[in-house]
Amino acid sequence: MAISTIGASGLDSAVSQIGKNILHNGAMAVAQRASQTGMASGYGACDRWEMNSLGGASARYTLSQESSGGVGGNAKWAKVLVTTADGSPGANEAHYFGQKIEGFNAQSLLDDSGDLLASTMSFDVIVHTDGASSISFPATLAICVNDNGFATQQYVKTFTVTSADTWQRVSVPIAANTSIVIGNANTNQFQVGFTIYAGTGRETSNATWGSASGADVSVSGVDNLADATNNYLGITNVQLEVGSVATDFEHEDHGTTLAKCQRYFNRLVGGNNLALPSGMQYGAGDGIMYYSYPVAMRAVPSISVGSMNLYRVDLVGSAPNPTAISVTYGTVNAIWIVVTWSDAGSEGDAIRFYTVDSDATMDFIAEL
Repeated sequence: MAISTIGASGLDSAVSQIGKNILHNGAMAVAQRASQTGMASGYGACDRWEMNSLGGASARYTLSQESSGGVGGNAKWAKVLVTTADGSPGANEAHYFGQKIEGFNAQSLLDDSGDLLASTMSFDVIVHTDGASSISFPATLAICVNDNGFATQQYVKTFTVTSADTWQRVSVPIAANTSIVIGNANTNQFQVGFTIYAGTGRETSNATWGSASGADVSVSGVDNLADATNNYLGITNVQLEVGSVATDFEHEDHGTTLAKCQRYFNRLVGGNNLALPSGMQYGAGDGIMYYSYPVAMRAVPSISVGSMNLYRVDLVGSAPNPTAISVTYGTVNAIWIVVTWSDAGSEGDAIRFYTVDSDATMDFIAEL
């Protein structure tokens, strides 16, 4: 049987495409959280993508995951819908929607001397404007970049959206930089985002790295996407890669993307009649449950739960709602969940812990 061979150049080309996208969940496929409304800042729907607020910006949004989007028409996508408009922002107000990159994952952006290499951010984008909006097409939008939470350097580059309500593929160059500081640590060391709107005090020079002392995210002439309610920005297939030329979007299997996202946020449950970790009663009205995360988390997480009436503990002879849920002895790999209730029960008894309402969630959070 003849064995076909792959030339060295062909192999190098194929291998170089693996893991080229420095961003997580660029295809917006993972959305452990539900849609979030009335958002000024924070995470909603698509994992790893966050609304950022500067200067007390007054616009508000619904963040959601949508289907059947992108240039190909079959992609999940992140939708940023304006629910409270701000047509005349204060000088220091701004919102941008983006992703923080952990230092461990940003090292491929640097050369051997620790300087930032030229890179490219590419994405599918759509913009819808309400009839009250002053935006006309082609519209001017911008990406914004900073290192280490605006610690040292910032960069803004404009791009053009040709027409309303039409998906298009855009690539935006990010220039090299010899002054940037990106630490090799598990903290926020690099951030990219899409500018939603900004006041004049948040403007800098286009396509020019400079001091981040002003935390600038826009340039003069960029359209205000929050100037009318029901405007929205949609993005998907977002890729950040080293090099001055954008390559095809790197699709990865869903399990790989989910595992990357769970390093920062793990929703253990979300719904009714769902099992939570079982454990043992160790005192009067107290129980402890061991939980091992599906992947190692970035840092020891905090826990977020709903109202206590959304959960129940099965004891011998009774099934009370908890009065408190907390965590202790946490590591990046596992944690003890401590549950307190009013019924006494008996020390050493096995206990069953579960949800009793569709609104019940239990989240472990180690976001940047």
